[in-house]
Amino acid sequence: MITKRGAVSTGNSLPGRFAGMRRREGAPFCLSFANDGPVRVIKRNSEGDSVYRKKTALGKTTRPGRKKGEGNMYITVNGVRLYYEKTGAGRPLVMVHCNSMDHKIFRRAVKTLAQRFTVYCPDSRDHGKSEKVKTLHYKDMAEDMFRFIEALGLEKPAFYGFSDGGIIGLLLAGEHPDLLSALIVSGASLRPDSTKDLPLRFFRLWSHVDRSDKMRIMLREPDITDEMLRRIRVPTFVTAGERDVIKPSHTRHIAETVPGAELKIFSGAGHTGYIVNSTKIASYILSVLPENG
Repeated sequence: MITKRGAVSTGNSLPGRFAGMRRREGAPFCLSFANDGPVRVIKRNSEGDSVYRKKTALGKTTRPGRKKGEGNMYITVNGVRLYYEKTGAGRPLVMVHCNSMDHKIFRRAVKTLAQRFTVYCPDSRDHGKSEKVKTLHYKDMAEDMFRFIEALGLEKPAFYGFSDGGIIGLLLAGEHPDLLSALIVSGASLRPDSTKDLPLRFFRLWSHVDRSDKMRIMLREPDITDEMLRRIRVPTFVTAGERDVIKPSHTRHIAETVPGAELKIFSGAGHTGYIVNSTKIASYILSVLPENG
């Protein structure tokens, strides 16, 4: 059942209780459900990567009010079909969500950011409307984003990543130092023990319930070293909530190790409150990223 505000309800079952955490401040993760729809290929790049646009039952390919060239798209990169949405005009900005959520968490932020940026919001592999996989690895997800940026011909995009998206951003910027124009990460971890003990115990519990690899990946990855962090050469901005599930010492370590990085702690916020269905992160991004690269 879909509630009035869009959260998924599955009754009083264990999944139902955790699904209700969608908008709760400080919730370590949230269940996300999405249905796919019919698609058609609209172009194929020189490397054979396919780009698709979603086609509704009425034959429409964009939402009402969308400008020409915007809409719901699919692209096959790195052997996986990814869903993404493109909105706005201006310098490119790629935004990647956290574990067990999808692009929809950024919709309020995108409305603000689209006035200055062309915003690309992909669903990571095995999330949202993107292709399902049996096993997840952050390096694969970072490679997905590299191929995504390359296939779409995005020149020096800014990259924003939340939680798992932040891990992907750190790996991406470290592996491809000249790819991005700027990097912003929120609630990113360096290792599984970057997460505080209570939420980490929850991940272990839920990993026995969830048949996907979403919880298990957080128990075995990432493993981001100082050497990887020092390879990042673009302007970098590190954020976390004052009551984040990520240990403050690990957040500070990222900011202190990436050359020239800036640290911002959102007062009173947890892991999700200033990001999910919020314009606070949009205001911050606008404050740190210049309009023209």
